[in-house]
Amino acid sequence: MIRWFSAHRGKVLLIAAIITVILLAQTTGLTEHLTFENLKSNRDQLQGFVQANYLAAVTTFIIVFIVMAALSIPGAAVLTLAAGFVFGTVPATIYVNIGATGGATLA
Repeated sequence: MIRWFSAHRGKVLLIAAIITVILLAQTTGLTEHLTFENLKSNRDQLQGFVQANYLAAVTTFIIVFIVMAALSIPGAAVLTLAAGFVFGTVPATIYVNIGATGGATLA
C-alpha cells in the first residue's frame, strides 16, 4: 500500500485537491452567490475594481472560469454575462473563450 501511494502520490494529491475545491464550492455556498441579482447589486464595485486593476481582474476572471469549467461548478452563465458587463463585449468574448478552453482542456 505504501509503495503504491508513493508511486501515485501526485495523482492522489491532485484528486484530493479537486475534491476539496468542489466540496468547498458546495459547502461555502459559492454557487449561491453567483446570481444575476448579486451581479446587479454589486455593479458599481465590480466596474470600479476592473477600472483600477484591469490586468488583475482579467487574470482572476480567466483563472476562476478555468477552475469552474474544469470542475463543472455551476455559474458559468453568470460569469459569462458578468464578463460582458465589466469588460465589454469583444474583450469578454476573448476572456471567456480562453477560460472555457482552458477548463475544457483540464476536464
